[in-house]
Amino acid sequence: AAMDLWDSLTELDENFASTFNQHVVTVVFASPVLMWHFELVFNFSDGISSSIRNLGIRPRIGNSLDLKFVKKMADAIEAGPKYAITLCSAVRSYIRSKEANN
Repeated sequence: AAMDLWDSLTELDENFASTFNQHVVTVVFASPVLMWHFELVFNFSDGISSSIRNLGIRPRIGNSLDLKFVKKMADAIEAGPKYAITLCSAVRSYIRSKEANN
């Protein structure tokens, strides 16, 4: 599981606007077209399960989106070491599809 988590976090770092501070990973999503701007915060200090249970979904300046859909997506993702990258990839795909239809 530790290697899967490492791979997942490496992929986040390489493919998303993310910051790593101690055991906290913040991933920022922005779509000027849709006026969406929010972040997902994963705190791994108490383990993977805790980071999933306590996922932070926070609006940022300029956000007009009701973030309930992100919580629904998060609840549908299988828990485990690849949770963060799986969720972030799903959110990015959702944003891209909405932008394409806008």
